[in-house]
Amino acid sequence: MSKHKITEQEYNKVLELVKINKLKRVDRRLQVIVLRYGGFSNEEIADRLGYSGKQSIAELGQQVTAVDIKKAFDEERGKDTGSGYIYMVLKRHKWRMVMPRGKHPKKATEAEIEASKKLKFDNES
Repeated sequence: MSKHKITEQEYNKVLELVKINKLKRVDRRLQVIVLRYGGFSNEEIADRLGYSGKQSIAELGQQVTAVDIKKAFDEERGKDTGSGYIYMVLKRHKWRMVMPRGKHPKKATEAEIEASKKLKFDNES
């Protein structure tokens, strides 16, 4: 049996679900099944329903920064967006993870640290 083979009984059940469904994202998933039953390939289904075949680096398990998200968002939208908008969306969805800084910005230099250390006194008199 093929991986994506849809039986006629399953197809009829999907048609019933399409009629009673009111959710847009569920409707798109049901349309995938209807088109698959119609003999369309994955690429044709993706083109018709607006799905992208590209995987983002986040889906590959790599770290994504707000700059990467902004770049992809601007590319998809076709115009430039302020970075503040990206941070606002991330905050709204509670996806923003702040990276800790490597060192304190006002950390003293190594020379200042050495100068401030107590000097050893020679107890020999």
